[in-house]
Amino acid sequence: MKQLRTGSLLRIADRYAGTALLLAKSIFHKKQKFGGGIRRAAFLKTAAIGDTVLISAIVQDFRISYPDAELVFVCGKDNASVVRMFMPADKVIVINHKNPSGAVKAVKALGYFDAVLDFGSWPRFDAFLASCFKSGFTAGFNTDGQYRHYCYDEAVTHSQTVHELENYRSLAHAAGITTGALPYIDLPDVDKDAKYVVFHMFSGGRRWYLKEWAQERWLRLAEKLTGEGCGIVVTGSKTDYERAAEFCALTGAVNTAGCSLEETGALLKASSLVISVNTGVMHLACALGCSVVDICGAVRPERWGAFCENSVSLACSEPYISLGFEEKEGKPMDEISVEAVLDTAGRFLKL
Repeated sequence: MKQLRTGSLLRIADRYAGTALLLAKSIFHKKQKFGGGIRRAAFLKTAAIGDTVLISAIVQDFRISYPDAELVFVCGKDNASVVRMFMPADKVIVINHKNPSGAVKAVKALGYFDAVLDFGSWPRFDAFLASCFKSGFTAGFNTDGQYRHYCYDEAVTHSQTVHELENYRSLAHAAGITTGALPYIDLPDVDKDAKYVVFHMFSGGRRWYLKEWAQERWLRLAEKLTGEGCGIVVTGSKTDYERAAEFCALTGAVNTAGCSLEETGALLKASSLVISVNTGVMHLACALGCSVVDICGAVRPERWGAFCENSVSLACSEPYISLGFEEKEGKPMDEISVEAVLDTAGRFLKL
């Protein structure tokens, strides 16, 4: 069984103790208006690889709006690798959400910022951490039912009807940032002579199984593609290695599960096509300029789908998951047929 992104006890503490702490702290918080002009700014996002990939677009926009400003990104262990991929020359601070006092000390030691942007949409921990910065202006999300917005100078409504990238752009606007860039990660050019397709079959987070496509369908898809002369490379995390190995033993595919995110990025960029469930690696593939088939399934594509031009998101008829919280149980991925994925893949591979 996979590990949850955070333990159930931490979730309970975050929701109840975190909400109470933010309410109490808000009594002493005097809201400030954004004064314009930024010399130092901090971005805060402590988890979620896919969400962090989307923030790479805001970093590009920030550079255009404030080209001379210093930018610091405060993240968690989970998403630090991807932050370093699009901010290699900037200060990246990795905090541990299991050590709140240490995290608070770390952000206070960073000094004064003209603006702090909290890109978290539901954790109260992130909102509290944002309130601990020494800053002239702090902005974050007011997410329905999450009770986390009390200490921001400007609370931006987090919408569940637009793509998450649009939510991030709305937050950037609060700090005077003109937006319009797409997520982008620059890796060295790679040799694309080898014709192979990446399968990213594994998901994460709460009820991860709702976002995964049945192995039997992946097996049929692999059979069809290898019959067309395509090699198959399977990517995944260290915890996915055994399942990937089982699949590769049945198909002859190459198992790269457990590689670093940077190594996975190189594999994605060199591929002819990436076929992935809706997860952080899918967003990484988009940011790298790959051709992508996003087996969105249970996740609403208008909220979390592939954002790049050379991509297609395949979704079920009704949404099951929104903002990481399940709306209902079921097997939505079963609505996505092998034929639908193969037909879409064929358009990119010119089969």
